[in-house]
Amino acid sequence: MFKKSVQIIQTIFIVFGVIIAIITLLADHKRRKCQATLELYNPISEETYELRNKIRNIFKNETINPDDVRYKDDKELKRTITRFLSLYERISVGINLNVLDIKVFMRIAGKSSIDWYDRLKSIYR
Repeated sequence: MFKKSVQIIQTIFIVFGVIIAIITLLADHKRRKCQATLELYNPISEETYELRNKIRNIFKNETINPDDVRYKDDKELKRTITRFLSLYERISVGINLNVLDIKVFMRIAGKSSIDWYDRLKSIYR
């Protein structure tokens, strides 16, 4: 009887240990996703800041239309916009693959990203 009670208690401790290990792993995974999001976004944000300024200098706050002469006739501007979009695409892929954390991204760049998406969506459709 005593031996059986000890085995039951051991089993309960093992189950609790496994549950704690799983919770710890999940929490660590979440922390790593947040960290990866910040680490990827920081250098990208520096480059996109410069690219946004170049685009803003030409279009101010207008929505950018692919038929606009300023866009159609300017290869450098096309490269600037393509580079800008490819940087955000990298982040989007990471979020879609669940490698990056969308909540962190939305807190650090959500409004700006949505605004730029609205301005550029006609170009990449």
